[in-house]
Amino acid sequence: MDMEKPLVELRKHKRFKVKEGALAFFNPNPTILGSIIDVSKNGLSFTYMKTDSGIELTPAIKLDILMSIDGFYLDHLPFEAVADILLPAQYAFSTIVMKRLCLKFGQLSKEQGEQLDYFISHYAIGSA
Repeated sequence: MDMEKPLVELRKHKRFKVKEGALAFFNPNPTILGSIIDVSKNGLSFTYMKTDSGIELTPAIKLDILMSIDGFYLDHLPFEAVADILLPAQYAFSTIVMKRLCLKFGQLSKEQGEQLDYFISHYAIGSA
């Protein structure tokens, strides 16, 4: 009998779903704008619409977070792309292609870390 190994959680911090209206985009070239799905102290993931104008995610590109409800803004977060996943179409005849981009934060400044803590405590669903 083939025994499957149990999945081992590799994340260091709990991931939280985020309230509607939380957006992520890249600075200085905001060609990708998406809705944040979840966030932790180590990273986040968001969905975005795939376009033909691809963007190369170099270290010069930084991530910005905006909460559209009250104008919270956290900018210039360093990151590393972990996964860029094609999502299944919501409708059978849809021509819109959606993707999920998973990011790991780089070294944050003290202020960025504090702002990220604020974002999680105020906009995450569930206790942080």
